[in-house]
Amino acid sequence: MMVSTLDFYCQKFLKMDKRFYILLGMVWAMESLFILAVVQPFLTRRFGEITTLTFSFASLSMFYLLFSLLTPSTWALAYAVITFFAVGSMCYPIAVGLAARELPPQQQGTLQGAMSILETLAKIFAPLLASEVLIPKFKGEGQFHGMVYFVASMLMLPGICWSHGLTKYTSYVDPDKVGTDSQISVETQ
Repeated sequence: MMVSTLDFYCQKFLKMDKRFYILLGMVWAMESLFILAVVQPFLTRRFGEITTLTFSFASLSMFYLLFSLLTPSTWALAYAVITFFAVGSMCYPIAVGLAARELPPQQQGTLQGAMSILETLAKIFAPLLASEVLIPKFKGEGQFHGMVYFVASMLMLPGICWSHGLTKYTSYVDPDKVGTDSQISVETQ
């Protein structure tokens, strides 16, 4: 929902000039690159995949909540708030990696197909919900224009809870023992 509404929202409701919107996208891209290349590996080694996944979902929810509160007079804060969105970009690769590791090889295609279906459905229905229901309903003068992002923030809350609950169903792999000749040490968290 974020990507499908961002351009319209920034220009129409936040009154952000196109140049600043493009700069915001560049800031997000550079931050995401750093987070995926440096921060995610550090966090997963230090705290584990489940904690990193939960942190990523919480960061994404925080982004949507804070972004929903921006106004035409505070739009410049989007450059700070976008960092939460960049941190949230860690959730997809971690979730796919966890799910792929939990299934046997013969079911990997089914998993990838199911993930693609869910992603496609989200890409179809999220923009429709945003552009046909939420944005028009709250576009009037004096109304809460950020409702579309507030709803996204609330929709992220179950993901935070569910990802935290995964701890009891997954295994911990000691990163110091991976790649050595010894057997991989696996213990239940």
